[in-house]
Amino acid sequence: MSKESRTTSSEVSSNPNRLNGSLDNPTLQITTKKLNGKNFLEWFHSAKLFLRSKKKMGYILGKIKAPKTIDPLFAS
Repeated sequence: MSKESRTTSSEVSSNPNRLNGSLDNPTLQITTKKLNGKNFLEWFHSAKLFLRSKKKMGYILGKIKAPKTIDPLFAS
């Protein structure tokens, strides 16, 4: 008998760090500011605003750990 792991809609909606469909597109441009070695602060503030709006700063700061590869939410 095989064990299957399924994610319910309540698990998805109750996890605020979970990807949010089209709003968390990995190809989405984070900032229009191109980092050129002289504009770090301008670039950083722009990127930080984006990350905060997507509730992803916890990952950057190490406060939120990425799900384990065996976690059913990992692939999403």
